[in-house]
Amino acid sequence: MDRPSVIESSLLRASLLTSPMHWLDVRFCYETDDPFAVRLTIAFGDERITWTFCRQLLTLGTTTAVGRGDVIVAPALEDDQVLIGLLPPAGSAILSIGRDAIETFLDATYRLVPEGSEPEHLDIDDVLAQLLDA
Repeated sequence: MDRPSVIESSLLRASLLTSPMHWLDVRFCYETDDPFAVRLTIAFGDERITWTFCRQLLTLGTTTAVGRGDVIVAPALEDDQVLIGLLPPAGSAILSIGRDAIETFLDATYRLVPEGSEPEHLDIDDVLAQLLDA
């Protein structure tokens, strides 16, 4: 039986800290084709915005503040939440998401692709072709 190549979290509720009474639906996704990255998709009604960032950033951010640039992840003062700061050119958002849900998602990704084995899942020929086409 083939192992799945995509892991998706369940639909999660995130609090938008810039507007504490505003809740968003979010979902994390991990694909073995891009083994170093995770995607966070935020639903705004019918619109979807997806951020791609390093899986290790999300992992480390559950216990310590990490990140620089467009994505920052840090544990919240409440032990059961993780803050994810998204800093696009047009504005910013800080999401608060349950730590258990993030850790459950990450555990599934590490069972699929253990830490340190990511290079085994890269198609080097495809990566080089993409670089040469750019």
